[in-house]
Amino acid sequence: MMTHLRHLATHHLAASALATFALIAVVPASAQPWPTAKSIMMIAPFPPGPALDLVARLVGGKLGGALGQTIVVENRVGANGTLGANMVARAAPDGYAILATTASTHVTAVHLMKNLPYDPVKDFAPIIAAVEPVTCLAMNAALPVNSVAELIDYARARPGQLSYGSSGVGSVFHLMGELFNETAGVKINHVPYRGVAPAMQDVAGGHIHMTFVSVSNALGPMQDGRVKILAVLEPTRFAKLAQIPSMSEIVPSFVSIR
Repeated sequence: MMTHLRHLATHHLAASALATFALIAVVPASAQPWPTAKSIMMIAPFPPGPALDLVARLVGGKLGGALGQTIVVENRVGANGTLGANMVARAAPDGYAILATTASTHVTAVHLMKNLPYDPVKDFAPIIAAVEPVTCLAMNAALPVNSVAELIDYARARPGQLSYGSSGVGSVFHLMGELFNETAGVKINHVPYRGVAPAMQDVAGGHIHMTFVSVSNALGPMQDGRVKILAVLEPTRFAKLAQIPSMSEIVPSFVSIR
């Protein structure tokens, strides 16, 4: 499994849509009038709290106002988002079930699950790519490293002793961790969580060492001194945190496949 993950993480597929947030719906059966006086269900297949859940609710509110209909956002968590995706895939094809999701359910799941219960292409119709969050490498502030270069040296001297958290096995943040292991030549153990929020909490609390996460999830712990952001996972520096280097400055091959 780990070899498969690393193989996937080092190819274009894993990097093409690592953190893109998109809206997709079940394929409509016919061109019926839409919407009518009926609530639209938006499924968010990740826990309440993280940035992507917030985006789903913001988009849902704006969409509901524009359509003159209520958008009900429901969190259906499990199996790295595929439970929520399958719920939408099995809903009536009338345009009243929308999935707010990431690449986990429609890119990586295809290659990491033998029996995916839905067809990501045939069972859904894309609506819009809503946002591409800026992601980063966040580390517990107590660890005695202050840069990615120092982290690589520290990890190489302690193979298998460090750990990183993700939002679940096969998630985009899991693949980021394996891509970092592969390109930096280190061995940092993966610890899966049921979402990015608990992973970030455990990094801030010192229970694990680091995580790959959206900048918005790491800003609070960074500002109160519990977490250090070592790099943003972008080809260039993020303008709002220009003092933090991009990963490409230290490990060029990490972002060269984006």
